[in-house]
Amino acid sequence: MNKNHRRTVSRLCCWAALLSSVAVAGCNLNGLDQQSAQVARILGKRLKGREVAVFEFPDEEGCITRMGRHVSEQLTVHLSQALRRRRGVVVERRELAQVARSADIDLTSGDPSVIARSFGRFVGADVVVLGSATEAGKNIYISVRAVNVAGGEIIVAEDIRLPADVPNRKMILSRPAGPSLLSATGAQCAAREAPSTLQMIFN
Repeated sequence: MNKNHRRTVSRLCCWAALLSSVAVAGCNLNGLDQQSAQVARILGKRLKGREVAVFEFPDEEGCITRMGRHVSEQLTVHLSQALRRRRGVVVERRELAQVARSADIDLTSGDPSVIARSFGRFVGADVVVLGSATEAGKNIYISVRAVNVAGGEIIVAEDIRLPADVPNRKMILSRPAGPSLLSATGAQCAAREAPSTLQMIFN
C-alpha cells in the first residue's frame, strides 16, 4: 500500500470512528483516544469507590460537537474499566438524558458545575465529570474536571490538547447533537455541518 492509500485509509477510519463514536484500530486523531484513556486512568485512581456521572463536553457556545461527544464516550468506557477494579461505577448516559426529560433541574444558575451537581444528586452520583471542548487559536483544548457533588470542590482537573493539524478538523467540530444538558442559556445550536464523506477522505 503506497503512502497516499495509507493516508486515505487513515482518514476513512477516523471519519468512521467519529460518526459512530466507537474507537477504531488505527484511528489516532493525534492521540485523542490515547489522551482520553490516560485522563480516565488518572480519574480512576482518584475516584476509587465513587459513583460517577460523565457529561458531554460542549463548545464555547454550549453546543455538543462530534469531538465533545466522542471524548465523553471514550472517558466513559475507559473510566468504567478503571473503576471496575476499584469498586466504583459510572452512571450510564441514558440515565442523565432521562433526568433531563423528567426532573425539574434548575438551569438558571449559569454555572455548568452547579447544574451538573443537580443532575448528579438525581442519579445518586458522588462525582460529576464535565468540561468543555474549545478552540484556542489553531489548537483545540478539552478541559476535564471531576467535581464533588456534595461540596462542589474540584477533585481532578486535566487537559487534552489537539494540535492545529488534527485530521478532519471540520468533521470533529461539527454539531450533530444540539445543546448540552448543562446549557443554562438554552443555547441555539446552529448546525455546523460536517463536510461530505468524499471531501473528508480525499482532501
